[in-house]
Amino acid sequence: MTVVLRYTEPIIQQAIRHYLRRVYWQRFVQLNAFVLLIIVIVLYVEPVRNWTLLTIPVVVIPALFIAGYFMGIRDSSKKLGLLNRGSAMLTLSEHGIQLQSAMGRTEIDWDHFSGLWNFQTLYLLLLTSHQFITLPKDQVSDEFIDFVRAHVGKQVKI
Repeated sequence: MTVVLRYTEPIIQQAIRHYLRRVYWQRFVQLNAFVLLIIVIVLYVEPVRNWTLLTIPVVVIPALFIAGYFMGIRDSSKKLGLLNRGSAMLTLSEHGIQLQSAMGRTEIDWDHFSGLWNFQTLYLLLLTSHQFITLPKDQVSDEFIDFVRAHVGKQVKI
């Protein structure tokens, strides 16, 4: 089963936003809550005269999250520019996935995939904690996704 995927900047940006929100947002909120708890405890135990030390974590943590988003966009935009008109050919087989584009060709066995995430306009086929293949819903059929779902071996997370 083969499909030609056409990627655009908005598709890439949306995929990165969904990925970061799902993977890092919860950690981001937990980390900020922990830092605020530490600040409250420190202020309760001993009033602080130098507020700079307390404001740095509150500013740095969100800045790192935002920087990660824009670095992901920048790197993905560079890769998109290397593709021939943003297109890539994805072929499914019983052994795995073959991805071919102007950048090259790669084959990935099914056991390397860790899940398939379903969003409103796209799927993210997860490879590692930092890598995924974006599958726009308007470019893949239900049969295509059913085949992927059957071979990934994990339930689709919504």
